[in-house]
Amino acid sequence: MTFNLSGYRIGTGTLTVAVLDDSYAIELLTNQSDRKQARWTRPDSRSDIVQPAAIEQGLDGSLADYGGDVVVWTFPWLSPLMMDYLYENYFDSNRSALMTIRTYDRIRAEWRVLNCTAQWPAPDVIGGLVNIGRGLQDFPVRFILCQDAAES
Repeated sequence: MTFNLSGYRIGTGTLTVAVLDDSYAIELLTNQSDRKQARWTRPDSRSDIVQPAAIEQGLDGSLADYGGDVVVWTFPWLSPLMMDYLYENYFDSNRSALMTIRTYDRIRAEWRVLNCTAQWPAPDVIGGLVNIGRGLQDFPVRFILCQDAAES
């Protein structure tokens, strides 16, 4: 087992903070045979932004969050088998799935564990990604309707 360097974690379903421990670390996902030297790495720094889906302005001029939080994890590079692994094991061959993630929130300057609905990128998004070294660069996974997970 390798040491978790990043703190980013991912699990299927609605999990608690206590359950989503180091064993769910991104770096511990199964390495794929098409690129043994390419290890799983944390999403890039653009992924450190947790923001409301929308902000509404009230008649009194106040602003309020609406629609839960949104996080987009952008993986720097994924091989074809890495993409298959994510799709089959986390999305269960569906376009969206309930997941729990641990992500850094740069605005709050803290780690957060969130229960979300994950969305697999649409075909036109995948088709527009840059192919580098038999894999895709900047592969995005979008998490919507995110809510802070229960402690235990």
